Amino acid sequence: MRPVPGPDASEGLDDAGGEREKASPFFRAHAAAYATSASHASGSDLTALLAALDLHAGQHAADIATGTGHTAMALAERGLEVVGLDPTPEMLAEARRLALGRGLEPYLRWICAAVEAMPLPPGAFDVVTCRRAAHHFADVGAAVAAMARLLVPRGRLGLSDMCPERDIAPAVNELERLRDPTHRLALTEEEWRVALEGAGLRVEAWQLLEERITLEAWLSPVSAAGTEAAAIRAALGRLPEDVRVSLTGGQPAGWVKRRLVAVALRP
Repeated sequence: MRPVPGPDASEGLDDAGGEREKASPFFRAHAAAYATSASHASGSDLTALLAALDLHAGQHAADIATGTGHTAMALAERGLEVVGLDPTPEMLAEARRLALGRGLEPYLRWICAAVEAMPLPPGAFDVVTCRRAAHHFADVGAAVAAMARLLVPRGRLGLSDMCPERDIAPAVNELERLRDPTHRLALTEEEWRVALEGAGLRVEAWQLLEERITLEAWLSPVSAAGTEAAAIRAALGRLPEDVRVSLTGGQPAGWVKRRLVAVALRP
């Protein structure tokens, strides 16, 4: 096996820039729930993302904001050599535990760092992925540009993230912040195209997925009986009816999750 680019991590977890001290309490508290989440482990966006990427065994990949490593492990199962990077040590501890249980650890290295301080060499990766994480970034455009710099020429960036329609984006972002205080901004399709093209990337694949789920499933890992859920229900009740119907699919306890899956090439 070729060495995976990045700092050496003899214990399987390298802490770059003291990120352990900056980790979000939200993700520290809910790491175990993300590890067991069926949606994160095998959601339709993961299937679509893997299908849209041109993957080959032996390629180098970096999975940014890997969380509990579900996307990184899916890449490793296909024979790629993967760096999984995340700022929350509890999430990475779960990722390493899962990878060990699946016999994938030889293909993986875990690094504790945020996207804003990635200790990874530019131009070293055939594939870079970022799934269900970009809405947490302080500056998505800067993060996309930083991820693009990691790619070799003709390398591919694969993204999956929530993507609201423009008319209801303010409501989606308000409700997401009530559910999860680490949420910053979910980009619309137009905003994603600006971010990708601004990073000098050429879009190769573009797919919108819509999933109708229960409000309880959307709230997870937050409790449906907690204060966050009560605040969300109150906020939903204050919205115009047409916006509320778009968000909930017209169901009192429903939610419509809309995600973008995109692959862009570094020319």
